Amino acid sequence: MSAEYRSVHRGDRICLEEAGEVLNYTITDPAGIHARPAGNLKKIADGYDCEITVFAHGKRASAGSLIGLMNLGVREGDTLVVTAKGRDAQEAIREVEAYLRRSM
Repeated sequence: MSAEYRSVHRGDRICLEEAGEVLNYTITDPAGIHARPAGNLKKIADGYDCEITVFAHGKRASAGSLIGLMNLGVREGDTLVVTAKGRDAQEAIREVEAYLRRSM
């Protein structure tokens, strides 16, 4: 049996079986992800017992890394793929999605 994969960006793929919870979100904020939203995503990630990863532009960053998130270069119109794997993955993805919908 072969694993199911999802394209992320520029041909990069993630294995859905290994990704855990998955969220796709298109950024609507003209400023994109800068220091404040990156810091807020880090705070969310720090509050959960799971690994949250953000994919954009063929790159990946831990949601727990302020610099990593900012280095993704996310701007308005870019689509993020956010994955969470671990004990609190469902709750973490729900909170990340709620934050993005409110703020980004």
